[in-house]
Amino acid sequence: MNKYAERTRDIQKALIETKRDQKELITKNKDSSAIGGLIRLFRDQIRRRTSQDLLAERMETKRLIQSLESDGSVWVEIWGMSCDLVESTSVHEIPSGYYHFKKLQDEVRDNAEGRCSVRLISSDEAKFFEMYEKDNSYKDHIAEAFDNGNGTRVLL
Repeated sequence: MNKYAERTRDIQKALIETKRDQKELITKNKDSSAIGGLIRLFRDQIRRRTSQDLLAERMETKRLIQSLESDGSVWVEIWGMSCDLVESTSVHEIPSGYYHFKKLQDEVRDNAEGRCSVRLISSDEAKFFEMYEKDNSYKDHIAEAFDNGNGTRVLL
């Protein structure tokens, strides 16, 4: 399970626990000030958990960049699938540093037509991609399904 999924699961658990606490307080106290206090407590809990998770994620990304850096740059793999089910993968070399990685990640997400990801990779993985995978970096799932005789449905 990736870190984003774990963080989402933890936040959902916190929401469920807080909702239980809210129900107990509301049934015990019909006072609106108790409800307001609960809402403030709930917001503080989520804000605290989210900021801690984002800070930990940032530190882990920085450590990964430092470990993969060579000659002042790192390699990233950009994967995406457009809204019409065309999948693409590309590899790019960017300047080393969290700022450059985050900027690229934000640009990719801002311009995405569907699902996407930006992943740090080693220089060996980048060389492998350039040698063997570059010609297969685009895949049109709809055209492929049609070619396979499935003109009415697409299986991913």
